[in-house]
Amino acid sequence: MVASSYGRARHPAWYHNLRAHPEVTLSRAGGGPARTAAVIDDPAELSRLWALADRVYPLFADYRTAAARVDRTIPMVRITAG
Repeated sequence: MVASSYGRARHPAWYHNLRAHPEVTLSRAGGGPARTAAVIDDPAELSRLWALADRVYPLFADYRTAAARVDRTIPMVRITAG
């Protein structure tokens, strides 16, 4: 997941909730396996994932540029099977 908030000056609220409560578990409505979330901090992994994300949604590059103008780095969150 990308906490882009369109490159705005602040991270989205869900990201702050995740940082405050990293033990969060996500699940689909109606059941299914639970998932857990973790913020990705490794620079090499972030670089690899941004390259992939940019191919799927090219506007992410614009969002990163806008965020950098206000001294913000857009975080990414990994969702894994719990």
